[in-house]
Amino acid sequence: MKKKILCIYTNKYTFVYKDIELLSSTYDVIEFGFPTHPKWNTPFILIKQFFFMLYYLPKIEATVSIFAGYHTFWPSLFTKIFKKPSTIILSGFDCYSFPSIKHGIFNKFLLKYFAEFSCKHSSNLVVLHETMVNSVYTYDEADFPFQGINYFIPSLKKDFVTIYNGYESNRFFNKNEKRIPNSFVTISIDISGSTFYVKGIDLILKAAELLPDYKFIIIGKTTDIHFEIPKNVEILPPVPYNEVNNYLNQYEFYLQLSMAEGFPNALCEAMLSGCIPIGSAVFSIPFIIDDVGFILPKKDVVQLTEICKTAVQANKVLLSKKASERIANNFPVARRKKELVALVESLIN
Repeated sequence: MKKKILCIYTNKYTFVYKDIELLSSTYDVIEFGFPTHPKWNTPFILIKQFFFMLYYLPKIEATVSIFAGYHTFWPSLFTKIFKKPSTIILSGFDCYSFPSIKHGIFNKFLLKYFAEFSCKHSSNLVVLHETMVNSVYTYDEADFPFQGINYFIPSLKKDFVTIYNGYESNRFFNKNEKRIPNSFVTISIDISGSTFYVKGIDLILKAAELLPDYKFIIIGKTTDIHFEIPKNVEILPPVPYNEVNNYLNQYEFYLQLSMAEGFPNALCEAMLSGCIPIGSAVFSIPFIIDDVGFILPKKDVVQLTEICKTAVQANKVLLSKKASERIANNFPVARRKKELVALVESLIN
């Protein structure tokens, strides 16, 4: 009989579903989803979760939470009181703060206290990359010169386990088809609100104005468009996950100009699909791209346009091949599965 573990998350994003699927191959996973919207519903979900934890705690071996926040308060408290192991997989949003754009968990007055309490009382913490623990931040001078959870919770004395994201080469791959010349694509869940700045959409639009002969594609949800769209920019609605690879294979370059990331799935999936990456010098992005693409050191549109001009003159066939191989060889989904299972085993044994 499989051992039971409890998996707690906010919204069931694709990467959350994938982690649950990986863990389910070894464990009997009991799920609790804690939706973040509407916000007025949060107190009621906390009450529901309280009784859920009381019922299931005697039946499980450990809890695995994805993100830190309101939803990790009861699991961290209950497992501490009843001496059950628990871990939190930090994602990025729960490791930084950008007051200039009102983004990051440590920019949220009440939420940051729930996250801090949860992290301090968990058995250990998982990060997707070492820079999420503590890192120098030089990309944009508008906010803190350092980022990472240890910077915002200096009293946090925890063991950190690094587990990189994993990707499926049979789902995302380079079809070696002819791509649209001088085309640049980016994907974001949403391109409105603070996400407009977090994902660097503002920078892409500025660069597009200065590069009228290049084509820019932005794929993502828009609740409202409050910005001017240059003629060489096309905005597409969200694409079903099983069709993303077909879209990515149409374009030459992938732009990941985020102000902050944990371990960006969209970037890695685009690279697997053969897109040449151009990324900002923040958190894990330079590590992921390595020598198979281009890094923007500062949030500066002039520097970005110069990088784009250099990129279109590069050996695109070679870089496309190397980008795909970089992800396939270094971040396979089998590796993440093995390390997630090993993490849980270390908790319960």
